Amino acid sequence: MTGVRCRSGAVIIPQLRRRPCRVLAYALMEDCHATDASRVDTFARERQAMTAASTLQQAAVYRRAGVLLVRADSRTDAGVWVSDGPCRTIEPPFAPDAIFRAVDETLGHSRSIPHPRQDEWTTVPLELYRAAGVRRWSEFVRGSVTISVCRAGLHWTFIPWRKCGARDGFEPLTNAAIELDEPTPDAIAGAVLAALQRAS
Repeated sequence: MTGVRCRSGAVIIPQLRRRPCRVLAYALMEDCHATDASRVDTFARERQAMTAASTLQQAAVYRRAGVLLVRADSRTDAGVWVSDGPCRTIEPPFAPDAIFRAVDETLGHSRSIPHPRQDEWTTVPLELYRAAGVRRWSEFVRGSVTISVCRAGLHWTFIPWRKCGARDGFEPLTNAAIELDEPTPDAIAGAVLAALQRAS
């Protein structure tokens, strides 16, 4: 399995976890004191990658029982993304402005947080359960499809996920991702709905 969104609220996406490796690459190259133009260009690209990695924000959008649920994913100091913060509900007819505002505001809650202690994991998904009107993960998975919305500066990525059952949760369909640079609010809302159509 290439990644998982599981009952504990943990989200592991190798594609996103690899981004910090480019930061390390930049740091190592900077020590080389390169002077030729090609390597300076490489430094500039890696500096941009470093900035993008440090500003990456992520949220999950779920479609369930005719509504959309939006909740932030925050990255722990151990490098794991976990569901975090309040859960917003978007009622149909899913106006583009309503989708954009909910996603944009939710991404603002995506942050760096301490890694949960062992006894804290059971509380991570509770806000999502309350919004969905369920009591356990198996109920939630049964009627939900989900996507991740990732923002790094002006670059947005919308990743649909495939349902793998209550035991395995959801798996990212990275080959079906939608990527946009400097999108308008309407384009963001449209990409959310398009990615949800690709989710299963």
